[in-house]
Amino acid sequence: MFLKYLIGLLFLTRRGVLTLLSPPVNVTVKSVNLQSELCWSPVTNDENVEYTVQYRVNRKSSNGSSKESSDHDDWLEITECEATRARRCNLTSVIDVFINVTLRVRARDGTRTSPWSQSSPFKAIDQTRLGPPIVKLWPIPETGKLEVRMRDPFHRNDFTHDLKYRVYYKKEDSDWMMYEDTVSTVLIDKFEVGLNYCVKVHYIWRSKLRPNSVPSTPKCAIISESETARSIRITWITASLIGLLIGVLLLVCICTGTGNYDKLKQALQAPLRIPEHLREFLSGEEGSSTSNSSSNEEPIERISLVTIDKEVAEEELSSTPGHT
Repeated sequence: MFLKYLIGLLFLTRRGVLTLLSPPVNVTVKSVNLQSELCWSPVTNDENVEYTVQYRVNRKSSNGSSKESSDHDDWLEITECEATRARRCNLTSVIDVFINVTLRVRARDGTRTSPWSQSSPFKAIDQTRLGPPIVKLWPIPETGKLEVRMRDPFHRNDFTHDLKYRVYYKKEDSDWMMYEDTVSTVLIDKFEVGLNYCVKVHYIWRSKLRPNSVPSTPKCAIISESETARSIRITWITASLIGLLIGVLLLVCICTGTGNYDKLKQALQAPLRIPEHLREFLSGEEGSSTSNSSSNEEPIERISLVTIDKEVAEEELSSTPGHT
């Protein structure tokens, strides 16, 4: 009996009445930032082949693990991917991100239908690849701080507060250091003015680094000083340079004066001034002025004085007759 059934099946197959299509292969779910789609590879390049996609919700067992239902009626059609000739099916608007599902796809070509090809269980909130977060840096010169602003390439409302940012920072050419975990903008105040700092951000899910996520590309910024601090610094530098210049000039003067003390002393002495009357005498003006003044005065009689020696006088007196 079994032999007759087998012979009949082979006969129908040779007549083309019962010819099955090969099932699609590489059935996988690709999901990036909660945008999910089911993809597969066909076994034929016939463009007339149509595909149908179904999904089933995986229920949890008593021990909390997910299990697939064996009830055929649990499979639901995805209307957007029914009798489609595309080789992918968008799941984003159909399946909730918190639901664990299994998907399957089959091919149909006229009266020929392939067996179902099934995917692995998929839950978007856990398995989608997240990132990278979009990061912008805003240095604040007035305070010497750095504001880090972050936003997501997806709707954060699906994650509530279980999904956070982990902020890392480093000085240029140094190791990364964790700053904090946050759900919003963060202000870092551990930076030195004038240095270049870099920041990167990871996603953490329920207090742990999320394995299927992409961190941000490191962003760097120089922490510039405020206008007030810059003005004070310029003032101090200018005053220091002026003081240094004055000190150098004084030092040069002292060194020059010590080496040429005699010349300097001579150069600093006051010029020798000859008294007026001495200068007139030396120039001959004194004689002329005296002669001129004498000619203008009345003539003075000359008096001759004769001095007689005492001893001579006594001798003369003794020799005079009648002298006693």
